Amino acid sequence: MSRVAAATRQTTWIDILTLLWQLLRVVVALCLLPAGFVNAQGCAQVDKHKLASAMGIDQELVPWLNLEIPACGNIHVGVGYAGFVLDEQNDKLHDGIRSEIAIDYPFVEGDTIEYRWSILVPSAAAPGGDASQWWLIAQWHDQPDFRLGETWAMLKAQPPPVAVFVENRNGATGIGLYGLPGKRISWAPVPTDVWLDLSVVVHWRTTGDGSVHFSVDGHPEFDVTTTGRNMLNGYRHYFKVGQYRAPTIRQHSVLYVRNVRFRKL
Repeated sequence: MSRVAAATRQTTWIDILTLLWQLLRVVVALCLLPAGFVNAQGCAQVDKHKLASAMGIDQELVPWLNLEIPACGNIHVGVGYAGFVLDEQNDKLHDGIRSEIAIDYPFVEGDTIEYRWSILVPSAAAPGGDASQWWLIAQWHDQPDFRLGETWAMLKAQPPPVAVFVENRNGATGIGLYGLPGKRISWAPVPTDVWLDLSVVVHWRTTGDGSVHFSVDGHPEFDVTTTGRNMLNGYRHYFKVGQYRAPTIRQHSVLYVRNVRFRKL
Protein backbone atom coordinates (compact mmCIF):
# COMPACT_ATOMS: atom_id res chain seq x y z
CA MET A 1 0.00 0.00 0.00
CA SER A 2 1.38 3.40 -0.94
CA ARG A 3 2.02 6.10 1.67
CA VAL A 4 -0.72 8.28 0.09
CA ALA A 5 -3.29 5.50 0.27
CA ALA A 6 -2.36 4.71 3.88
CA ALA A 7 -2.64 8.37 4.88
CA THR A 8 -6.00 8.67 3.14
CA ARG A 9 -7.29 5.57 4.92
CA GLN A 10 -6.07 6.88 8.29
CA THR A 11 -7.80 10.24 7.69
CA THR A 12 -11.05 8.48 6.83
CA TRP A 13 -11.01 6.51 10.10
CA ILE A 14 -10.26 9.69 12.07
CA ASP A 15 -13.25 11.42 10.44
CA ILE A 16 -15.53 8.50 11.28
CA LEU A 17 -14.35 8.36 14.90
CA THR A 18 -14.78 12.13 15.24
CA LEU A 19 -18.33 11.91 13.92
CA LEU A 20 -19.18 9.04 16.29
CA TRP A 21 -17.78 11.02 19.21
CA GLN A 22 -19.94 14.03 18.30
CA LEU A 23 -23.05 11.84 18.05
CA LEU A 24 -22.27 10.28 21.43
CA ARG A 25 -22.02 13.74 23.02
CA VAL A 26 -25.44 14.67 21.63
CA VAL A 27 -27.01 11.46 22.94
CA VAL A 28 -25.49 11.93 26.39
CA ALA A 29 -26.63 15.56 26.51
CA LEU A 30 -30.19 14.55 25.69
CA CYS A 31 -30.15 11.78 28.31
CA LEU A 32 -29.02 14.24 30.97
CA LEU A 33 -31.89 16.69 30.42
CA PRO A 34 -33.96 17.27 33.57
CA ALA A 35 -37.22 15.35 33.77
CA GLY A 36 -39.13 18.62 33.83
CA PHE A 37 -38.24 19.38 30.23
CA VAL A 38 -40.17 18.28 27.16
CA ASN A 39 -39.14 18.20 23.52
CA ALA A 40 -41.06 20.62 21.32
CA GLN A 41 -40.53 19.85 17.65
CA GLY A 42 -38.34 22.49 16.02
CA CYS A 43 -37.71 24.24 19.35
CA ALA A 44 -35.33 24.26 22.27
CA GLN A 45 -36.29 22.47 25.44
CA VAL A 46 -39.29 23.90 27.28
CA ASP A 47 -39.54 23.74 31.06
CA LYS A 48 -42.91 22.14 31.80
CA HIS A 49 -42.95 23.38 35.38
CA LYS A 50 -42.43 27.01 34.34
CA LEU A 51 -45.06 26.66 31.63
CA ALA A 52 -47.52 25.17 34.12
CA SER A 53 -46.79 27.95 36.61
CA ALA A 54 -47.36 30.64 33.97
CA MET A 55 -50.70 29.12 32.99
CA GLY A 56 -51.90 28.45 36.53
CA ILE A 57 -51.83 24.68 36.04
CA ASP A 58 -51.47 22.60 39.20
CA GLN A 59 -47.94 21.23 39.42
CA GLU A 60 -49.37 17.78 40.13
CA LEU A 61 -50.63 17.78 36.53
CA VAL A 62 -47.18 18.39 35.02
CA PRO A 63 -46.60 14.65 34.37
CA TRP A 64 -49.76 14.70 32.24
CA LEU A 65 -48.78 17.84 30.28
CA ASN A 66 -47.29 17.91 26.78
CA LEU A 67 -46.52 20.77 24.42
CA GLU A 68 -47.36 20.61 20.70
CA ILE A 69 -45.76 23.46 18.74
CA PRO A 70 -43.88 23.43 15.42
CA ALA A 71 -41.25 26.03 16.41
CA CYS A 72 -40.06 28.23 19.29
CA GLY A 73 -41.89 31.26 17.90
CA ASN A 74 -45.23 29.50 18.27
CA ILE A 75 -45.38 29.98 22.03
CA HIS A 76 -44.60 32.80 24.44
CA VAL A 77 -44.39 32.03 28.15
CA GLY A 78 -45.17 35.23 30.00
CA VAL A 79 -45.73 36.14 33.63
CA GLY A 80 -49.05 34.56 34.55
CA TYR A 81 -50.04 33.50 31.02
CA ALA A 82 -48.90 31.79 27.83
CA GLY A 83 -49.42 33.03 24.29
CA PHE A 84 -50.11 30.53 21.50
CA VAL A 85 -49.01 31.90 18.12
CA LEU A 86 -49.69 30.85 14.54
CA ASP A 87 -48.23 32.62 11.51
CA GLU A 88 -48.84 32.83 7.78
CA GLN A 89 -46.52 29.86 7.26
CA ASN A 90 -46.31 27.04 9.80
CA ASP A 91 -44.94 23.52 9.61
CA LYS A 92 -47.51 20.80 10.13
CA LEU A 93 -47.38 18.92 13.41
CA HIS A 94 -49.28 15.63 13.65
CA ASP A 95 -50.82 16.44 10.26
CA GLY A 96 -52.25 19.76 11.48
CA ILE A 97 -51.46 23.46 11.96
CA ARG A 98 -51.35 23.88 15.71
CA SER A 99 -49.87 25.53 18.77
CA GLU A 100 -51.34 23.75 21.79
CA ILE A 101 -50.71 22.10 25.11
CA ALA A 102 -52.29 18.76 25.95
CA ILE A 103 -53.22 17.63 29.47
CA ASP A 104 -54.27 14.02 29.91
CA TYR A 105 -56.36 14.64 33.04
CA PRO A 106 -57.43 11.25 34.41
CA PHE A 107 -61.09 10.31 34.64
CA VAL A 108 -63.32 7.31 33.96
CA GLU A 109 -66.55 7.12 32.03
CA GLY A 110 -69.40 8.37 34.18
CA ASP A 111 -67.33 11.09 35.87
CA THR A 112 -68.40 14.72 35.68
CA ILE A 113 -65.47 17.11 35.24
CA GLU A 114 -65.37 20.90 35.18
CA TYR A 115 -62.66 22.40 32.97
CA ARG A 116 -61.94 26.08 33.57
CA TRP A 117 -59.50 28.42 31.84
CA SER A 118 -59.21 32.05 30.80
CA ILE A 119 -58.52 33.43 27.34
CA LEU A 120 -57.68 36.83 25.88
CA VAL A 121 -58.32 37.46 22.18
CA PRO A 122 -56.13 40.35 20.98
CA SER A 123 -57.84 42.70 18.54
CA ALA A 124 -54.61 43.13 16.57
CA ALA A 125 -54.14 39.39 15.92
CA ALA A 126 -57.45 37.68 16.63
CA PRO A 127 -57.89 34.06 15.54
CA GLY A 128 -60.94 33.09 13.51
CA GLY A 129 -61.90 32.24 9.95
CA ASP A 130 -65.21 32.09 8.11
CA ALA A 131 -67.88 29.41 8.36
CA SER A 132 -66.30 27.32 5.60
CA GLN A 133 -63.17 26.77 7.73
CA TRP A 134 -62.52 25.21 11.12
CA TRP A 135 -60.49 26.72 13.92
CA LEU A 136 -60.41 25.32 17.46
CA ILE A 137 -59.15 26.97 20.64
CA ALA A 138 -59.90 24.00 22.92
CA GLN A 139 -60.72 20.37 22.27
CA TRP A 140 -61.07 17.01 23.97
CA HIS A 141 -59.24 14.34 21.97
CA ASP A 142 -59.81 10.60 22.06
CA GLN A 143 -56.95 8.16 22.48
CA PRO A 144 -56.48 4.38 22.33
CA ASP A 145 -57.97 2.29 25.10
CA PHE A 146 -54.70 0.91 26.40
CA ARG A 147 -56.61 -1.39 28.77
CA LEU A 148 -57.76 -3.29 25.69
CA GLY A 149 -54.33 -3.34 24.07
CA GLU A 150 -55.22 -0.65 21.52
CA THR A 151 -52.46 1.45 19.93
CA TRP A 152 -52.36 4.80 18.14
CA ALA A 153 -51.96 2.96 14.85
CA MET A 154 -55.35 1.31 15.46
CA LEU A 155 -57.14 4.60 16.27
CA LYS A 156 -59.39 5.98 13.55
CA ALA A 157 -58.95 9.71 12.91
CA GLN A 158 -62.15 11.54 13.90
CA PRO A 159 -63.17 15.10 14.80
CA PRO A 160 -63.16 15.80 18.55
CA PRO A 161 -66.46 14.98 20.30
CA VAL A 162 -66.27 18.21 22.32
CA ALA A 163 -64.50 21.44 21.37
CA VAL A 164 -64.61 25.23 21.56
CA PHE A 165 -64.29 26.86 18.15
CA VAL A 166 -63.59 30.42 17.02
CA GLU A 167 -65.21 31.94 13.95
CA ASN A 168 -65.81 35.31 12.31
CA ARG A 169 -69.41 36.27 11.56
CA ASN A 170 -70.53 39.64 10.22
CA GLY A 171 -67.13 41.15 10.94
CA ALA A 172 -67.06 39.97 14.56
CA THR A 173 -64.88 37.32 16.21
CA GLY A 174 -66.84 34.88 18.32
CA ILE A 175 -66.59 31.51 20.02
CA GLY A 176 -68.97 28.64 20.59
CA LEU A 177 -69.42 25.00 21.48
CA TYR A 178 -68.74 22.22 18.99
CA GLY A 179 -69.92 18.66 19.55
CA LEU A 180 -71.20 15.41 18.13
CA PRO A 181 -72.22 14.64 15.49
CA GLY A 182 -69.58 17.08 14.18
CA LYS A 183 -71.53 20.33 14.34
CA ARG A 184 -71.24 23.86 15.67
CA ILE A 185 -73.84 24.17 18.40
CA SER A 186 -73.57 27.80 19.54
CA TRP A 187 -71.78 31.06 18.79
CA ALA A 188 -71.58 34.54 20.32
CA PRO A 189 -69.16 37.45 19.72
CA VAL A 190 -66.32 37.90 22.19
CA PRO A 191 -64.96 41.18 23.51
CA THR A 192 -61.30 41.54 22.54
CA ASP A 193 -58.31 42.62 24.65
CA VAL A 194 -59.95 41.48 27.90
CA TRP A 195 -59.70 38.25 29.85
CA LEU A 196 -62.68 35.90 29.69
CA ASP A 197 -63.22 33.02 32.12
CA LEU A 198 -64.52 29.90 30.36
CA SER A 199 -66.11 26.81 31.88
CA VAL A 200 -66.99 23.48 30.29
CA VAL A 201 -68.67 20.86 32.48
CA VAL A 202 -68.77 17.41 30.92
CA HIS A 203 -70.59 14.31 32.14
CA TRP A 204 -68.56 11.81 30.16
CA ARG A 205 -70.53 9.00 28.52
CA THR A 206 -70.33 6.77 25.46
CA THR A 207 -74.12 6.53 25.59
CA GLY A 208 -76.96 9.02 25.20
CA ASP A 209 -77.03 10.21 28.81
CA GLY A 210 -73.87 12.31 28.59
CA SER A 211 -73.99 16.11 28.78
CA VAL A 212 -71.87 19.22 28.13
CA HIS A 213 -72.46 22.69 29.57
CA PHE A 214 -70.48 25.64 28.16
CA SER A 215 -70.43 29.08 29.80
CA VAL A 216 -68.40 32.29 30.13
CA ASP A 217 -68.47 34.08 33.48
CA GLY A 218 -70.48 37.30 33.30
CA HIS A 219 -71.68 36.62 29.74
CA PRO A 220 -74.95 34.62 29.77
CA GLU A 221 -75.16 34.83 25.97
CA PHE A 222 -72.64 31.97 25.81
CA ASP A 223 -74.57 29.55 28.04
CA VAL A 224 -75.50 26.33 26.28
CA THR A 225 -76.12 22.72 27.35
CA THR A 226 -76.19 19.67 25.13
CA THR A 227 -77.01 16.06 25.94
CA GLY A 228 -76.01 12.79 24.34
CA ARG A 229 -72.90 10.73 23.67
CA ASN A 230 -69.66 12.68 24.06
CA MET A 231 -66.98 9.95 24.07
CA LEU A 232 -65.66 8.21 20.96
CA ASN A 233 -64.53 5.22 23.02
CA GLY A 234 -64.56 4.21 26.68
CA TYR A 235 -61.11 5.60 27.54
CA ARG A 236 -60.54 9.10 28.89
CA HIS A 237 -60.26 11.96 26.38
CA TYR A 238 -57.46 14.46 26.95
CA PHE A 239 -57.82 18.25 27.02
CA LYS A 240 -56.01 20.52 24.57
CA VAL A 241 -55.95 24.31 24.58
CA GLY A 242 -54.31 26.81 22.23
CA GLN A 243 -54.85 27.08 18.48
CA TYR A 244 -55.58 24.33 15.96
CA ARG A 245 -56.83 25.33 12.52
CA ALA A 246 -57.40 24.25 8.93
CA PRO A 247 -54.18 24.10 6.84
CA THR A 248 -55.74 26.43 4.26
CA ILE A 249 -55.82 29.34 6.72
CA ARG A 250 -52.77 31.56 6.43
CA GLN A 251 -52.75 34.48 8.85
CA HIS A 252 -50.96 35.65 11.96
CA SER A 253 -52.98 35.03 15.11
CA VAL A 254 -52.43 34.88 18.87
CA LEU A 255 -54.44 33.43 21.75
CA TYR A 256 -53.47 34.11 25.35
CA VAL A 257 -54.36 31.53 28.02
CA ARG A 258 -54.12 31.43 31.81
CA ASN A 259 -55.75 29.97 34.96
CA VAL A 260 -56.22 26.40 33.67
CA ARG A 261 -58.05 24.38 36.34
CA PHE A 262 -59.87 21.03 36.47
CA ARG A 263 -62.01 19.42 39.14
CA LYS A 264 -64.28 16.41 39.53
CA LEU A 265 -67.84 17.27 40.56
